[in-house]
Amino acid sequence: MGRSFESQRCPSARIRATRWLCAARARLGTSSARRRFEATRLRNDLTIVPLRGNVDTRLKRVADGELDAAILATAGLNRLGAHREEVELVELDERDFLPAGGQGALCIEATAGRPIGGAVELDDTVAALDNERAHREVAAERAFLAALGASCVSPVGVKATAANSGLAIRALLFSIDGTRNLSDELRDESAVLVTAGATTIEASERLGAVLADRMLAQGARLLLGDG
Repeated sequence: MGRSFESQRCPSARIRATRWLCAARARLGTSSARRRFEATRLRNDLTIVPLRGNVDTRLKRVADGELDAAILATAGLNRLGAHREEVELVELDERDFLPAGGQGALCIEATAGRPIGGAVELDDTVAALDNERAHREVAAERAFLAALGASCVSPVGVKATAANSGLAIRALLFSIDGTRNLSDELRDESAVLVTAGATTIEASERLGAVLADRMLAQGARLLLGDG
């Protein structure tokens, strides 16, 4: 990951046409195992309906009454300006609905150890766009997922939050069938983890790896299986 720009590091949002939290067996649209398990952990009576297609297609299924609600990323909705009068946007509590690692971030991927595109001028231009807060957060989340051995379809949520020189990171993961879960977090550890010559990005990556190691020691790999 070369640079991480200022981004809409927002939680997921629930789109609803009715007050689905009051309805028994409400139909909730999502094809994400992580979101499905996060939702049914709170409401085991929900009927989960697979939901694919572009954002407009998903919103239309809610507006037309096929679904009582759907879960989408707030960042995508905001960037696309995808809103409908027929549906209501409700931001979900990140304590219960942790996003996927890196959700909402805009990044440039480049070869390590050389200027982007092989041009120093281009590298300098892109470097000026880098947002350190977003970069630190995404670096911690990616390092956590890498150390955990999670894939892009693993039911794992992780969110890092940078503030001044500190960094906090929280994770929630599920067994492949969603029946068991494990959560943990580290807060304000970055000052301890920064060693001589280490950058804030390296310290952030170290924090993510430490949290992964801690959760692995608690049985995270057994829960995730090969996913």
